Amino acid sequence: MSIQDRYDTDGLVSSPRSPWPYVAGFIAVSAFASVLASAFLG
Repeated sequence: MSIQDRYDTDGLVSSPRSPWPYVAGFIAVSAFASVLASAFLG
């Protein structure tokens, strides 16, 4: 298997059907939102 076969059109190693990129993005957004909330509320 060549390296090109391991990458999809988006250049990501994981396939678009994989939930992990979305899970990682959700965690990052949640952490960023919590930091903003603490900055405004604190």
